[in-house]
Amino acid sequence: MKYNGFTLVEVIFAFGLLLMILLSSLPILMKVNLEEADLADKRKAVSILHNELVREVNESPIIDKSYSLKEFTVIEITFKSHGELLKGCATWISKQNKRESVCLYGYRET
Repeated sequence: MKYNGFTLVEVIFAFGLLLMILLSSLPILMKVNLEEADLADKRKAVSILHNELVREVNESPIIDKSYSLKEFTVIEITFKSHGELLKGCATWISKQNKRESVCLYGYRET
């Protein structure tokens, strides 16, 4: 008799190969999702910092502020004067438990 189908060994080998490819790509996908969440937090922090820096440059001085972005992300915003420039920095702890910081400068017209 002649059989023209897959043998059990071929099916098991193909399934094992597919499973190995899927399991090796899972950590990469998890890392990409974590980086995506960190970048979203950074975009929000820069946006809040920009808004506060514009307010600080155009209006009277404000005190240091702290914002809560998501469930456990807290941003600390500080301002320092460097001559005519005003430096605003935002600092927060990322999803990877790293201390992230971004600074923007504003020119205060006199």
